[in-house]
Amino acid sequence: MLRGRLHLRTLLLCSVIGAHAVLASPCPDPTGAKAPFTEVETAHRIKVLRRALEVDSKSSQNWKFGWGAAYGLGTSMQLIALPALGAADRIDFVWGALSTGVGVGFVIISTPDVAENGPPFIRKIDTSEHDCALLAEAEALVAKDAVNERDNVAWYNHLLNVAFNAGIGLVLGLGYGHWLSALLNFLAGVAIGEGTIFTSPTKLADAWDRYLLGDLTRPTPSAIQLRPGTLGLSLALAF
Repeated sequence: MLRGRLHLRTLLLCSVIGAHAVLASPCPDPTGAKAPFTEVETAHRIKVLRRALEVDSKSSQNWKFGWGAAYGLGTSMQLIALPALGAADRIDFVWGALSTGVGVGFVIISTPDVAENGPPFIRKIDTSEHDCALLAEAEALVAKDAVNERDNVAWYNHLLNVAFNAGIGLVLGLGYGHWLSALLNFLAGVAIGEGTIFTSPTKLADAWDRYLLGDLTRPTPSAIQLRPGTLGLSLALAF
C-alpha cells in the first residue's frame, strides 16, 4: 500500500513538473528572426507587438485625417472661388481642384492597413489568453502591415507623384497655354505630394525590424516630427 502511494505521488509530481515545463517553454521564433527568443516570455512578446500596433494605428489615423482634411480644404477653396474668377483663371483652378481631389483619394487608398485592423486586434489581445497561438497571429499581422507600410513609401509612389503633377502641368501648358500656372502647379503639387509620402507612418515596419533582431525595448521617439494639419504641415516635439 505504501509503495502504491509513493508511486502515485511520484507520478503526480512528474505530471506537475512536465506540465510546468510545457507552459514555460517558449513559443517558436518568428519567421525571419535573426536572434533567438528562447529567454523571452510569450506575454512580453505580445506586449511589445501590441504597443507597436497601438502607436502606429494612431499615427496612421492622424496621417489619414490630417492630409485628407488638407487636400479636402484645398479642393473646396478652389471650387468655391470659381464664380468670382475670370475664364482664364477658372481653368487653372478647375485643374488645381482636380489635382487636390485626387490627393484625397490617394490618402484614402494609401492609409496604412494598421489604421483599420490594429484597433480590433488590440481589443482581441486585451481579452484573450496570451498563448503561442495569439502570439503567432500578432506576429503575422505586424509582419503583413509592415510590408504595407514599406510599400506606401516605395520609390514608385514618388515616381507616380511626379508623373501625375507633370501631366497636370502639361495639360495647362499645352492645352491652354498657361505655362506659368503649369509650372507653379507642378512645383506645388510635387512638393505637397512628397510631403504626403514622406510623412506616411513607417514606425510599425521599424518596430518589426527591431523585433526580428531581438530588440524588444521601447524605441526613443524623434525629437522633432513633421505632422500634417488642416492648413499644411507643422513641426512638433515628440516625447
